[in-house]
Amino acid sequence: MSIKRKDLGEDLLFTVQEIDRVVAIFDQHDINGDLAHTEISLNNTVSRKLLYIAIVFGVVVSVLQYTGVMIAINRYLFR
Repeated sequence: MSIKRKDLGEDLLFTVQEIDRVVAIFDQHDINGDLAHTEISLNNTVSRKLLYIAIVFGVVVSVLQYTGVMIAINRYLFR
């Protein structure tokens, strides 16, 4: 487990496999913080970006089909 302290800018590396032991070490050294997983928030933003891309792509394709650009492209490509 690796922790980066924002106030000092140093990395703390623990080779302990039990989270209870790591929390006890933090308590001994008066280190406060949040032990939430950062992957959850990263996955959430990645999912949102993917959703935004899908929506924008769908809108662009719909506009191109509505204006007839897709028919012109098909006629040009498949003569």
